[in-house]
Amino acid sequence: MKSIILQQPCLVLVDNDVRQLENLAAVFRMSGFSVQPFGCPVAALSTLADRPAPPPDFAVLDYQMPMMNGCVLAQYLRARYPKLRIILYSGSPVVPESDLNHVDSFVRKGTGMVHLLQEILQRRER
Repeated sequence: MKSIILQQPCLVLVDNDVRQLENLAAVFRMSGFSVQPFGCPVAALSTLADRPAPPPDFAVLDYQMPMMNGCVLAQYLRARYPKLRIILYSGSPVVPESDLNHVDSFVRKGTGMVHLLQEILQRRER
């Protein structure tokens, strides 16, 4: 009898708020995702550049981070992984509309992790 191994969807998580990063990573792991958390966008880019296939399935990015904002990071990720589903998850009061061109959706941190998880699960089914 052959066993079937289901691969967990891979989610890249980037947020410079360590507590937020740890909480989100725990929620996504409990929801069946393989999670790669990064506290810095540069670390995420560096690590992903060295990563062999397969590409990540999702990226959840904070907007306000040191060195580059989440939308700039999204632009780099989109160039490398065109099929990557990218969600901007931010509490920033203002995100310019033009910055949202490289993300698939925007979820405000104030709406909670449940809303973020629902957004990702909806995109997973597509």
